[in-house]
Amino acid sequence: MTMEGLSFLQACRWLSERYLGERDTRTLSRNRASASHLAAPRSTKAATPTTAPDPELYSWILDRSPLCSDGVAYLTARGFSAATLQAFRIGQIGDRAPLRRAAVDHFGEQRLRRCGLLRDGRWGAELVFPTRYLLFPFLVAGVVTYLQARRPDAQSDYRWFCPAGLLPPAYNVDALDGDQANILICEGVTDTLSAFEMGHTAIGVIGASARLEQQIIARLRGRNVVLVGDRDAAGRAFARDTVRLLSQRGITAISRSLPADIDDLNDLLRQQKGLVQ
Repeated sequence: MTMEGLSFLQACRWLSERYLGERDTRTLSRNRASASHLAAPRSTKAATPTTAPDPELYSWILDRSPLCSDGVAYLTARGFSAATLQAFRIGQIGDRAPLRRAAVDHFGEQRLRRCGLLRDGRWGAELVFPTRYLLFPFLVAGVVTYLQARRPDAQSDYRWFCPAGLLPPAYNVDALDGDQANILICEGVTDTLSAFEMGHTAIGVIGASARLEQQIIARLRGRNVVLVGDRDAAGRAFARDTVRLLSQRGITAISRSLPADIDDLNDLLRQQKGLVQ
């Protein structure tokens, strides 16, 4: 592409100098790298480092997010005992605005962004977890390696929130520390908690399309694995594909279907406890 006998890059420079009063003293190059560099918008902000988990910061947030009465009421109605809520250290976000300010004062904004806890909202930076949302820590040997938040009601809009830019790992992986012969793999946090409440040893995969990490697969060898997905097309595909994956690696795995009137393991728990209306 030419303009007055100039290449495209030279034309850009000509327009910039003539109409914007800018001059670039760097030598223009025709190679792709230089073109990409020249076309990149200038920014006064420092480049954001790669997002990574921050157990110290996650634990700090959890310690300042105690479970409130409305959260306890919701989880109790879902069939979870006080012992389960305590064992899994479930919390609840209070007012996220002062929590964000305190976290920024303590750790700095960039550190919160690096671990996915800040996003740009309509009125500026805000905590990714909304006010009053339940907070589920992912614990590994007592260390908070990830956080996921859920709205404390039955509404489906904006139900779950995760740290920005970080995919959730498997949930309750400490269940694999023992020598239990039988392991359930569930779809999501609340189903894993439901399995625990019913006396099963279980881990959770977050999302029907998620895949087990290699280190988790290695820890399943020598055990009998039962897949329990939701009673929908995605849940059935999750169970089928995971059974195939584990079987290819020499792990005994089967899938179990839920009863016709049960959508997921939490529905089954509520039915067993007489909480279904």
